[in-house]
Amino acid sequence: MPYVPPHRRNQVPAPAAGAESQGKSLSDLDYSVDRGRDLSVDRLAEATGYKYNPKGAPSRFGSAGRNPHRPLGEGEDVPGGARLDEDGMVYDMGGGQCTYFQDRMRQYPFATETAGLALLRRLLLVNERVFALSDARVNATSDPTETARHGEHLYVMKPTMKSAPKSAGMAPGRHGEFPPPGWQALYLRLKSFQRFTESWALFERAAARGVFDPWLQLDLVSLDLQPSWEPYLLALPEPAEAEAGGGGTTYRFAQWDIKAGVDARDAAGGPLDLCLVSNVLVYCSDEPSAAVLAALLESGVKAILLNERGGEQKMVGMVERHGVVVAKLLDQDSAAGRDDRQLVFAPAGTSLPSPSGALAHVFPNVPYEESKQR
Repeated sequence: MPYVPPHRRNQVPAPAAGAESQGKSLSDLDYSVDRGRDLSVDRLAEATGYKYNPKGAPSRFGSAGRNPHRPLGEGEDVPGGARLDEDGMVYDMGGGQCTYFQDRMRQYPFATETAGLALLRRLLLVNERVFALSDARVNATSDPTETARHGEHLYVMKPTMKSAPKSAGMAPGRHGEFPPPGWQALYLRLKSFQRFTESWALFERAAARGVFDPWLQLDLVSLDLQPSWEPYLLALPEPAEAEAGGGGTTYRFAQWDIKAGVDARDAAGGPLDLCLVSNVLVYCSDEPSAAVLAALLESGVKAILLNERGGEQKMVGMVERHGVVVAKLLDQDSAAGRDDRQLVFAPAGTSLPSPSGALAHVFPNVPYEESKQR
């Protein structure tokens, strides 16, 4: 049986106008949830094992637990919008306006305008190449449907992370084991939107601090413990750019373990100017890893840019004890309190002045900060 993308499995068509949808969620697993109603925190916990945490970033800074939007059902679209991808993650609303989603239930809409819409259209073209690779890997298994269902179970329930101690580096694909194909396919489909928009916002904020010139042509090397990500990295350049050598930007992959005692520069095959750490501190917030990051900044790395999940990162205090300069890029003055989700680490003595005025972001409210507005 061919693999069916997550948003297109086991769901009913959109309800007729004025009718209440009774559609099911992404699959018929025993943790499935009714997408046709607003999800209460209690029902979501019962259905998925999710535990609402009022102190967690989604609640402190976003609208988790009080979101007025219900999840969209299969076949259902944002009213007035033109769907731009098969999963219904990006919508052209007309007049240069765009609505898009970052969550698998399509319950939390984000908005952008002409520039963001153009970037998301380009992302969708890249995603077609990336998803084709991940779908082929799922289809190569003996039971693609079960492979996809198992992958969604791992994505939602996160059994490996829940059973392992903090900083153990335990997640699907960590410690070098091959990540489950279904998990990797779903991860790529959803995280492509979140990681892209969050990284764009991180670069905007870092550039405003004078960290780097945002228009530089770069030699990009991805360092990861899991080598199975390499084919997806190599699919990122447009085919014409790849044939021409990347159009000034090159993409390379190298396997690297921050805990193995190997210098990142040796793994990368040369010097590093800037580093991007994306949602991995949950696996390595320990003193040895802090020493690795501090050593990079002493070796010629101009800055380390970090995008993370949690609002309070222990790594901040750890690297500061090594003399590292830390700039927190998100608002720290709201009632929501400390917010370490986007950071810059810089060598001792570096000046990272705050921008003089408010930044105009291509992707507003990324990462989510709507609760800071209240």
